[in-house]
Amino acid sequence: MENITKGHWIFGFIFAFSFICYLIWSYRKELKIHKIHYRGSSLFILSVIVIAFVIYVFRGYMK
Repeated sequence: MENITKGHWIFGFIFAFSFICYLIWSYRKELKIHKIHYRGSSLFILSVIVIAFVIYVFRGYMK
């Protein structure tokens, strides 16, 4: 960390900001496609999280 200059931090900030802006722009551009092809994905992700939580809770009771 001692070799990181102010210029490195500025470059990192500009790069991260531009990358995040590009990701947002790209996602909004393809939002219609996401709604068609990935319709039930949020329910699937929620169910995986719930199952993982239930396994974590019951694992504590099994010991």
